[in-house]
Amino acid sequence: MVMIRMRVLAVVAILAMFSRGAYSEDDFSMLPELGVQEHSRRATKINIKTFLSPKTFYLPMPNFDQGISCIAQPSQVIAIKADAVQVADFDPQNPKSLGPIPGAHLGAILRYNANHQRASALLADPRFVYVEPVQQQLLQADFRNLTTERDGMLPKADGLDAQNAAFVRELDALNKERAALLAEKQDYDRQVIDHNRICNPAPDESTYQWCLKDAARLKQWLAVLLQKAEIYNKKVDDYNKRYSQFSSVWDAFVAIIRIWENKVINLSQRIQNALNNATGACTAPQFGDLHAKYENACRGALPKCDNLLGCADIARNMRRNQACADAANKINQTCFGGASGNEYSDKANEALSNQEACQTLFASKCGGWDPINGKCDKDLHSILQGAVDAACDRERSCNRVEYGDCIKLRDYWRRNSECYAARVTIAIRCYDGGDQGHKQAIQEAQNSVIECDRRLNIECPLPPSK
Repeated sequence: MVMIRMRVLAVVAILAMFSRGAYSEDDFSMLPELGVQEHSRRATKINIKTFLSPKTFYLPMPNFDQGISCIAQPSQVIAIKADAVQVADFDPQNPKSLGPIPGAHLGAILRYNANHQRASALLADPRFVYVEPVQQQLLQADFRNLTTERDGMLPKADGLDAQNAAFVRELDALNKERAALLAEKQDYDRQVIDHNRICNPAPDESTYQWCLKDAARLKQWLAVLLQKAEIYNKKVDDYNKRYSQFSSVWDAFVAIIRIWENKVINLSQRIQNALNNATGACTAPQFGDLHAKYENACRGALPKCDNLLGCADIARNMRRNQACADAANKINQTCFGGASGNEYSDKANEALSNQEACQTLFASKCGGWDPINGKCDKDLHSILQGAVDAACDRERSCNRVEYGDCIKLRDYWRRNSECYAARVTIAIRCYDGGDQGHKQAIQEAQNSVIECDRRLNIECPLPPSK
């Protein structure tokens, strides 16, 4: 039989698609305290430009005794280049999560802006009525102006959000189209492998004829795949061009929001400063003294308790929270009539909540004395502590009395004696004499009595008895 050599050009193509991370509409970050983060919406393009190593087909001889080495057409690679994510971010001052808001971004940032809400809350603080009237009016007017400015930006923000949502949907469709091409490419690859397995070499004449037809089918399929890729690329080019233009508009508007946001932050700080300087019903020296005690007792994060803590740590946390609650309530009651909704009432509530949780844990885990009330029940301790506060929380330093003022010296000697007696009483009745802190407070009161007595003996001696 005459040996016939035939060369069939076999076609192999592989669509290699490397997708980047997908965009999620749940990604939502805010301007300072909210912040704005721009999400990359650029589509990834198929780049038909490189080649795989050639495959070798062994086509059958008519007598099926040998094959001819044949270099197939190199496969073309469809490669994806991922675009870098562009981010326009703001440094958060006090990060809070607003949570995902479907279909909204810039509009939500403006409507639910945390700094704007904070400024509104500060204006509603009960202490604001103690701010100087002209300053009140200026701060309120600035807030109204910033609110009006915010409201004027909402239509454009909503419009950009709508366009952004449309780009998200379009990008999703392109990603699905790309995934479909990838799936088809994988199917094509599998069928090429099957073709090579069956046809190189073909075991008989009928298989050989099938192989010729199947090679033609694969070649036609490859042409269709490449055509789909070209169509996809054109869509991507159009999408990326429009999205690039949109991104410029978006970024420019984000810069405007940034400016507005900074003005809101500045206003919030001005209101806070005004509230900090409001002394309420107290004189400036009285407020300064109470505020210093509050700052000292409540400085930093208030401690909480959990089962991992030992009894000594739980007790320490209880005393720390109680001291903060007492100092916060003292300045709020004395200067602001015990109003709710201000810094001092909020801090007192936080401290008492922590203290009650620690107290419950201490009772169940540690037993023994309550670190706050000692052996006394809560009501008795409250009465005795009230006596201590009434006797000791008043001016009683004889070192501040002018020389020879015998009336004030005798009054301060009495005050210190009452303070000493109140501290001794609560220490003995509730704490078996008290811990180191109680003993130190008792010693300080006793020293004050001694100092007043010393000055009275020198400056105001009593006449000798007859």
